[in-house]
Amino acid sequence: MDKCLRCKLHINYREAKHGFHNRCFQEEFNLASDDDFVDLVPRKSNSSPVLKSDFQSRIASSFFHGAFKKYSSRMGQKKYILKVQEEKYPELPHVEFLSNKLAEFMGVKVADYHFIMFNNEVPTFVTRNFLDDYPAGNLVHIWHYLKQESIDEFNCENLLNIIFNETQRPLDQRRFIEICLFDMIVGNHDRHGRNLAIIEMKGKKILAPCYDNPSYIGIEDDFILGANLCPKGKIFTSNSQEPDISDYIREFTSLGHGEVVTSFFDRIQVEKIEKLVLSSSMTEKRKAAILKLIKENMEKAKNEFK
Repeated sequence: MDKCLRCKLHINYREAKHGFHNRCFQEEFNLASDDDFVDLVPRKSNSSPVLKSDFQSRIASSFFHGAFKKYSSRMGQKKYILKVQEEKYPELPHVEFLSNKLAEFMGVKVADYHFIMFNNEVPTFVTRNFLDDYPAGNLVHIWHYLKQESIDEFNCENLLNIIFNETQRPLDQRRFIEICLFDMIVGNHDRHGRNLAIIEMKGKKILAPCYDNPSYIGIEDDFILGANLCPKGKIFTSNSQEPDISDYIREFTSLGHGEVVTSFFDRIQVEKIEKLVLSSSMTEKRKAAILKLIKENMEKAKNEFK
């Protein structure tokens, strides 16, 4: 490490703070003083959560359990989650950072995120706990709103109805659609019942920012990165339990949300996406793989609009 992660200028390792000049670290995290991460608490991520039924297990378990060492922490008045590099998936923090950059570029609302070299050594993806912005809010995972009678409940139409019934906000329906489309573009095949949620407050409910967004490319073995990879969505459509981007476009259009779909794709510029990918800190092979996947999905989307 010889360059600051923010300003890209030379940095002395002994003077660096998690990969930044001290001033740059303060700017990155909007700090007024020389704060640092404190009260680190390890969070279990090496096994699926204890769930009461097979239905809950299938809806709420994550493909990425065990891919990160995860810690909760505090810096100043804000709370953070730190996802630290694991030996088995060394590029996953880089990939999740890029995935969030791409989400932000596509207009998808995400939790504040950062990439650091923890203690100037370990690649780490950092996300701020967005509930800090809603001090009286309670995060309720989407699977709690399901009747828990059938795995088929975890489908686009049902989730759209649940979101509107709970929040009474068409904007939140729109955001859900955009999350599904973003997931398919970058290859996030793990939008399960615990990383889609509603924030409940007194007299108000809103869809939570998009979180846990890494592309599947982050955990794929090097030897297969050049293959024709096609991760499928986890949220069902009426015609498929393994939907691709074409299935989602058709589904949301048939449900009366065609304008949301077209406006989402209208604002995506593949050339700018390519620049974001190529400027990332991943290896060239993984850059090529995620870029190939994105371009293939954008081409499929283009064909749907012909």
